[in-house]
Amino acid sequence: MYAGDVMDKYIELYNFLYAKTQELRSEFSDMGAMCGGDGFAERLESFVEKLCRVADHASHEIEDLKPAPPEEEFTVTDEMMDEALRAGAEEHDFSIGFLQRHFCIGFSKACKLQEALIKKCAAALGAKIENNK
Repeated sequence: MYAGDVMDKYIELYNFLYAKTQELRSEFSDMGAMCGGDGFAERLESFVEKLCRVADHASHEIEDLKPAPPEEEFTVTDEMMDEALRAGAEEHDFSIGFLQRHFCIGFSKACKLQEALIKKCAAALGAKIENNK
C-alpha cells in the first residue's frame, strides 16, 4: 500500500469512528434518563458490547495498516539438509511441496532448500565421478 493510500484508510477509519461515537454518545445520553430503571442493566450491557465491537474493529483496521515486519533471511543449515535428505529418502520425495509440508515453510524457502540439496548431491556425485576416473 502506498503512503497516500494508507493515509486515506486512516481518514476513512477516523470518519467511521467519528460517526459511531456520535451514535454511541446519543445512545449513552438516552440511557442516563432511565438510570436504574427497568431494563437499564440490559441496555448498559448492550451498549458496552457495541463499544467493544467498535474498538475491536478499529484495532484490527489499524493493525492491518501497519507495514509487515521484514522477513528474516532464510539460511539452509547442515542440520536442515541432513533432515531433508533423511526424510526425503524415507518418503522418496524431494519435491518443493514435500519440503514445505515437512519443514512448515513457504514456497520460496522450500525452493532454496531444494536448490541446496541439488547442489550438495551434484557435488557429491561430481566428487565420486572424479574419484572413479
